[in-house]
Amino acid sequence: MNLTNLISALIVVESSGNDLAIGDNGRALGPLQIHRGVVQDVNRFTGSHYRWESMTNRVQARAVCEAYLRHYGKGKSTEEQARIWNAEEVSEIISARAALKAKEAKP
Repeated sequence: MNLTNLISALIVVESSGNDLAIGDNGRALGPLQIHRGVVQDVNRFTGSHYRWESMTNRVQARAVCEAYLRHYGKGKSTEEQARIWNAEEVSEIISARAALKAKEAKP
């Protein structure tokens, strides 16, 4: 299965194809149920300027997912890439913890 097909399958699993889906108590948005931290992460490593609020746009949501999986799933199997996508909440938690540590480290 190629990345395009994987993303199509993820859309079915994540939102049943609903571009306006909101999940995780308002923290996940769009057809791929994208969290704010994922958008920030993709913007950081690609230099793009996606907005989390735009993740209800299927084209943009697919582009963010593809960039994320190309970055973190490089050389991985389709199954591993799917697991990476489903663990994206973990990256958001790690990012939040890093930001808190940096804030606490300031005198």
